[in-house]
Amino acid sequence: NAADNNTGQVDGTIDAGDVSLLYSDDDPEHYANIFDNSVFGDVSKADKKRLIQSLKKLNEQKDLSEALDIKEVIQYFAVHNFLVNGDSYTGVLVHNYYLREYNGTLSMLPWDYNLSFGGMLMNFAQVGNDATSYINAPIDSPVTGGDDVMQSRPMISWIFSDEKYKDMYHQALSYFIAEYFESGYFDGLVQKNVDLISSYVKKDPTAFADYDEFLKGTQTLKEFCKLRVESI
Repeated sequence: NAADNNTGQVDGTIDAGDVSLLYSDDDPEHYANIFDNSVFGDVSKADKKRLIQSLKKLNEQKDLSEALDIKEVIQYFAVHNFLVNGDSYTGVLVHNYYLREYNGTLSMLPWDYNLSFGGMLMNFAQVGNDATSYINAPIDSPVTGGDDVMQSRPMISWIFSDEKYKDMYHQALSYFIAEYFESGYFDGLVQKNVDLISSYVKKDPTAFADYDEFLKGTQTLKEFCKLRVESI
C-alpha cells in the first residue's frame, strides 16, 4: 500500500496532519490525504487499520522496529538532507514524497528532487535564503522552521530523539559522502552525463540557458556538493 502525499495544502491550510504523518485517532476518515492518493487504487479496511496503527507507533516512538524500516528511512533522510531539498516533507509545504507501507512497515520513497541543492529559496530558519547559505544547512536540524517544527514531522523527528538512531544517521551520511563524493564517483557521473547531452544542449531551440551557462551550471553543482561535503 503506497500513498502519494503530493500536497501539503488541504482546505487552504499548509501542513495537514495526515500529510505530516501525525497520528490523530483510529478513524480512517482523518487520513484522507493518504488513502485517497493511494497509487494502487482502493484501499481495504484492513490496509487502513494496519497503516494507522503503524502511524500510531511512529508518533509514540514505540516499537519502532515494527512500524519502520529503520535502516531504509535513515538512509533516505541522510541523502535527502545532504541534498537540501526544501520542496519536500522537511520543507514548509510538507509534500512531494511517497509513503510506502508493507506488512505494517513504513518507509519513504524519493519523489521530485528538481529543487535540491538550495533550489527552493524559502526562508530556512537556520541559514540565509540563498543557495550559498544552504551549503551549511544543519544536518541535525533539517526541517524548515527548526526543531520545534520538526516535532510535527514524526517520520524524521524520531531519528534525533535517540542517540543510537542519530549515530546511525551520521554513519549513513559518512558512508554516502565517502562512496559517492570522496571516491570521485559523483564527478565522474556528472561528466558522463555532460558528455552525453552536450551536443543536444547546443542544438536545443527551447533551452532555458545557452551552452556556456549550462557548463557553468554543471561546475556550480559540483562546487556546491564539494562545499556541502566539507560543511557536513
